[in-house]
Amino acid sequence: MFTPQKKRFCLVADSGEGDNLSSAFDKALLNAKVGNYNLIKITSIIPPKAIQTNKITLPVGSTLTIAYDSFTSKKQGEVISSVVAIGIPKNKKNQGIIVKTSGFQEKDTLVEQLKKELVESFNNRSLELEQILTKGIEHTVINCGSVFSGVALF
Repeated sequence: MFTPQKKRFCLVADSGEGDNLSSAFDKALLNAKVGNYNLIKITSIIPPKAIQTNKITLPVGSTLTIAYDSFTSKKQGEVISSVVAIGIPKNKKNQGIIVKTSGFQEKDTLVEQLKKELVESFNNRSLELEQILTKGIEHTVINCGSVFSGVALF
C-alpha cells in the first residue's frame, strides 16, 4: 500500500485520569488532541522538508499517522512520564528521526535519555544533527493515570 509522503508534523503530549486503564488512556489521548482520530502507529522517520505545526488540521475521524509512546498506571502517588524527541538534520534533504519513551521516571530524565539516543541515531546514519525538539508530560497518579506523547505526521 502506498501512502503519500507527509508534509507536516505536530508534537503532542498530555495526561489523563480515569476509573480504569482504558479510560485513563482515552483521556490522555483526548487531552493531547488526538483522541478523535484513528491512530496509525509508525516508528521513527520524519520525511525530508516536513514542516512543524502547532495544530493537527484533519477532520475528526480521519486516520492519523503518529509515532507515540504511552504509559498507564494504577500506582497512586507514582510519577509517570512520556516524552518524544525529534532530531532535525542540518541538510534539509535528509530525514528527521523520532525517538520516544515512557515510564516511572521524571520527564527531565527521559528528555536527557532521548537526546543521547538521537545523537547515536544520527551517527548511525552519518547525518549531521542541527536541532532537537522535545515534548513530554509528567503526571502523578491519583487513581488510574496515563501519559501519552507523540509526533503526528499529516
